[in-house]
Amino acid sequence: MLHYRSDIDGLRALAVIAVVAYHAGIPGFSGGFVGVDVFFVISGYLISGLLLNEMEATGKVDLLAFYARRIRRILPMLLLVVATTLLLALLLFPDDQKRIGRSVTSVFFFFSNHYILNKAGDYFEPGTDLVPFLHTWSLAVEEQFYFVWPLLFLVFARFHTGAVRKITLICAVALLSLLSLLGSIWLTETNMPRAFYLMPTRAWEFGFGALALCYVRYGQALPEKLAGTLALVGLLGIAFAVGSYHESMLFPGIAALLPVIATVLLLLAGTYQNGWVTRLLSSSPATAIGLLSYSWYLWHWPLMSLVRIYDLGQRDMLRDSLLALLALGLAWLTFDTVENRFRRAQGWFTTNRSTVLTGLFLSVLIVLGGALVVKWSGYQDHHIGGVYLARKDIPPLRYACHFRPWTMVDEQKLQDQPPCTLGEGKLEVVLWGDSHADHLMPLLMVANQMDALHVLQRSQGACPPLLGAAPYSNGRLNTGCADFNKKMSALTLLNAQQGAKGVILAGRWLSYVPDTRQSVRSSGEVSRILVADGEQANTDPQWVLQVFEQALQRTVDTLVAQQLRIIVMAPIPQMPFSAPTCLMRRSASDCGVPSAQFMQQKQAVMAVLSRVAGRHPSWVKVVDLSEALCSDWICPAFKEGHVLYSDDNHLTATASRSLYPVLRNELSWLAGRS
Repeated sequence: MLHYRSDIDGLRALAVIAVVAYHAGIPGFSGGFVGVDVFFVISGYLISGLLLNEMEATGKVDLLAFYARRIRRILPMLLLVVATTLLLALLLFPDDQKRIGRSVTSVFFFFSNHYILNKAGDYFEPGTDLVPFLHTWSLAVEEQFYFVWPLLFLVFARFHTGAVRKITLICAVALLSLLSLLGSIWLTETNMPRAFYLMPTRAWEFGFGALALCYVRYGQALPEKLAGTLALVGLLGIAFAVGSYHESMLFPGIAALLPVIATVLLLLAGTYQNGWVTRLLSSSPATAIGLLSYSWYLWHWPLMSLVRIYDLGQRDMLRDSLLALLALGLAWLTFDTVENRFRRAQGWFTTNRSTVLTGLFLSVLIVLGGALVVKWSGYQDHHIGGVYLARKDIPPLRYACHFRPWTMVDEQKLQDQPPCTLGEGKLEVVLWGDSHADHLMPLLMVANQMDALHVLQRSQGACPPLLGAAPYSNGRLNTGCADFNKKMSALTLLNAQQGAKGVILAGRWLSYVPDTRQSVRSSGEVSRILVADGEQANTDPQWVLQVFEQALQRTVDTLVAQQLRIIVMAPIPQMPFSAPTCLMRRSASDCGVPSAQFMQQKQAVMAVLSRVAGRHPSWVKVVDLSEALCSDWICPAFKEGHVLYSDDNHLTATASRSLYPVLRNELSWLAGRS
């Protein structure tokens, strides 16, 4: 039988404290995200124990009863937290209602891990701070696992008995766990966000918990001294992972083995109740927090995220720590009234059948509530005004001529130019770069209308126009970008042979090249650097600048050799937050970046651009639009009645068009007309 173990509630307390402290940014908890891995192992241990009990007692597995128990355990608190979050979004954030409302369906049908992966991307990116239901990815992984896991026990209950069933079940669990672990290690190296979010690459953690359960059930009792040693090693292993792991490392993969194995050791050692570690975990404070762990986990993140949305994405350790305590208070208030109350079969949750039907009904009801929030948001879009709509003021050719980041672009698609070619006759200018090339296209469309400039746009997100180097982020090299630039080089040289005169090279240089006086990224961000072809990643700022300069020089030399004139676009100001969001919640004077700060930020990059251009003074010009975007003291988000940015760094189409007079003479030179 599986008896209640108070030390497991203490282990839950360790896990939830680690996660909450990590989200609050408390020092010493940089790896607190491993608390979720601890939860997964505990879950695999307990749920496998319940299934094994039922299989051995009755010779079968009642799937309806199993899912009814999961609904009573998970759904009531989840409904309360999501409904509260939706209500707060409706009252406080008219500009974010649609985004938040759309995510509700994924929460209640347990695919939020896929939704967040597709919409928000990497878990460690700062943008995920603004996703109130981010934390439900782990619930989705868990429930996806338990859609499948009981079927394994059902198969063994029907077709095996006695010792054969025991041995084959353990072998099956071990084999499936090994396959999942190997898949996790491989995918972490090749596509870390998918490895982080997807159930198949997390299943081994539940499996390790199940194997721990099998040992406790069928193995020999651990000697007292060995149990004490294992408990200490397990506790130190979790503490080391929580204190030393960080956002820039590859995870889960091999790194997840430490917290997972450490948790397994604590589960094994906890069967000996007299060890000091087990007594510590079984203490009243630890078990009290452990009992509240699910409610605390659910409450803490929406509170932090909603406040960060209001505060334009800014993190504040003191504020977030107070919110964590508020969430703990809410967990205490709702534990008996909601979570614990509905665990007991009563009312609409009396029978298994009524529980499942009620769960489905309530889930559909809250999903409809999310849909109504989205609908209401659509209505508000027409009444909020131009500031909010600046988010949608994007280049009209973006979806036709700007390729998605981190993808391999088919050569045929690259050569299929309409509608990405503006003008009649011979092509004059090629626009090549990342999204900071794309946002120049409205300006060039004006040039086409006013001066009959014949332009071709070819750009890819997160891909600066550099030959021999590519962006590197979270242990992954952007090989799609390297391939795109090789193809673009060949296409541009072909256009030169057919009469093209010039090329505009535009990139969000500041996101690939750090300021040499600062670290590559601040502590709240994931590092993204440039890596030269065939070399290992090196985060030293001076090294990255050298890679940037060599790659840009190689690109310019290649183009100049074909007698192409070149304009290299200098960095434009980047806001510390979304400009439309800031303007919705603050005065325009609060929504900008000091000019002096921006000048310092771009100094190292400007020095590189000047040196590269200086080696071909007759063929290369550096054009700096910031002179038109900034005053002597501020680079604003709002100027002369227009919002300048659609997010934190991309020009609105309106702002781009307004800059045409600034670039008119340079474009004439670029096209060989002067």
